[in-house]
Amino acid sequence: MTNLQPLEQLIKSLQSLDVKAEVVEIIDANNEVLVEMEREQLIAGKHREGKPRIDEYRPFTKAYKRMVGVGAGAIIDRVTFYMTGNLSQSLYYSRNGDNYSIISSLETYGKMIERIGPNEYGLDPENRLFFAKNVTLPEFKKVFKAKTGLSI
Repeated sequence: MTNLQPLEQLIKSLQSLDVKAEVVEIIDANNEVLVEMEREQLIAGKHREGKPRIDEYRPFTKAYKRMVGVGAGAIIDRVTFYMTGNLSQSLYYSRNGDNYSIISSLETYGKMIERIGPNEYGLDPENRLFFAKNVTLPEFKKVFKAKTGLSI
């Protein structure tokens, strides 16, 4: 007769593993990565589908950015929503149930969303895949190993 206790323990640990809750916890714990990716995507001038946005700065704004802009604030070939960095630095992660977003309480955030369009704001597929492969999956592997003793 064989001892089934290790198998029974494995089954019990697998049944108690709440994959969704673990993934949400990983995302919450690594939210600053998502915020930084959104900042970089805005500066790159890409919308949610990963394509370049087609809007551009007005002539006055281009001239002003040429005079006083520094770093991302000096970019004029695309709209970056970056001049002083206030909007970029004000972005933060917010989760409501299963949905998360990168938002800001600044008035300029609302103006940015109006300009981009609420359906065009958010991480593109490349950034979402990067986060899944390089953050979520490695962290989930650690949790899975710790809770079940199995490696994936």
